[in-house]
Amino acid sequence: MITNIPINKLHAHPDNPRKQLGDLKELANSIKANGIFQNLTVVPNDDDTYTIIIGHRRKAAAEIAGLKELPCAIVEMTEKEQLSTMLLENMQRSDLTVYEQAQGFQLMLDLGESVENISKQTGFSKTTIYHRVHLLDLDPEEFKNSQKREISINDYIKLEKLKSTERKNKALKVMGTSDFEYRLKSLIEEEKRESQAAEVLEYLKTIATDISSDDRKKYSYKAWKYCYDLKSIKSFVESVTKGDSKENVYYSLDGSFINFYVEETEDEITETKETAEEIERKQKFEEVAIKIKQTSETMSNLRKDFLRNYKGKKEHFDYLLNLVLGTMVLKVKNYDNNSIYEIADFIGDILNIKIDKTIYPSKFEQEDYEKLFKDDKTKLLLLCICSKYEKKYERYYNGTSYEYAENEKLDRLYEILETVGYQMSEEEKAFKDGTHKLFKEIKLYSKSENSNLT
Repeated sequence: MITNIPINKLHAHPDNPRKQLGDLKELANSIKANGIFQNLTVVPNDDDTYTIIIGHRRKAAAEIAGLKELPCAIVEMTEKEQLSTMLLENMQRSDLTVYEQAQGFQLMLDLGESVENISKQTGFSKTTIYHRVHLLDLDPEEFKNSQKREISINDYIKLEKLKSTERKNKALKVMGTSDFEYRLKSLIEEEKRESQAAEVLEYLKTIATDISSDDRKKYSYKAWKYCYDLKSIKSFVESVTKGDSKENVYYSLDGSFINFYVEETEDEITETKETAEEIERKQKFEEVAIKIKQTSETMSNLRKDFLRNYKGKKEHFDYLLNLVLGTMVLKVKNYDNNSIYEIADFIGDILNIKIDKTIYPSKFEQEDYEKLFKDDKTKLLLLCICSKYEKKYERYYNGTSYEYAENEKLDRLYEILETVGYQMSEEEKAFKDGTHKLFKEIKLYSKSENSNLT
């Protein structure tokens, strides 16, 4: 039954998933000229007022149009039913942003609804619901800003690779720019190192005594180690302690480093104090050098990710074919000092598969590669070309002293990748031209005898 209810007795639902009603001018003009064609759906309150379930925009536009009462269907609904009805009605009209959808799903979950039931009621898959709810981890203002950059939901899903909300928001700030993929990759690797560091510290508690908060003057400094790799730390500790018991070995944390100490004579302690400044300088060098190495690895992994996800385009085929024309890279044993084995290694690394290299090279013909790519011969060409440049010791913009060094092969690789769609981040550009802050820092502490890195 439809009842006309005074407009001042109709109130918006506080949990209406749609937070922004949009531009009401056109709707208000239509209502003023033609009236309300579709009734509102409302639930009664105890104080002779009503809460709107369906029709929030119509009510707001009717107020602008000057109407005094509106036709309404009065229904009885539980809180869950109210919320699911509003959510479904808005979704069917495509009126909700993905963030509003997320808020609606979370409200239903808070009311005790299961993901399975929400899926049945709304028609959204359980996976989609999980992805939407994860958006609520993000800073609302940063999310709103990111929406201006027309980002797809798949970009937001990538943030789920991060556990830390703080890191998710850092990546969100640059989402939709050329820096996003680099920032995301570096934050993922940073989170991984943090987890590894926690393992290292648990191990240290079993073999040495923590003196981070003690007066370390009474201990003799022994050595330091960067603290992210458990296997490396175990081997290092064995060489430092040489079988000493936990009571005789001490450690303290200094940023990303572990300092090791032992109890020794006054003379030995004095000698250590005299070299403390040099030790600190070497540690700072080591820390910056490791950051340079890690950043280079992150950039290499980013390039490999691009190659993994690359879908061959017809317009790229001729360009790539011209690069190898006359060399027949797919059939001969060598391609500018790249053996067929190295090409197979590289392709296997990119695709996360193991290629059988026991086949005699001359037998490892084009068709053997093409089995891996079906119709994507353009990608096959690109991977074979990139295998020439993405070699272990040639993918850095630094020399053995970790200061900036030009790299023509890496320049060429970026040129090829950009031609087929790769976007360099600002970090990569700064590494490429030597202006990155890490190269400036390394000069402050650089001496050839500093580096213990492998």
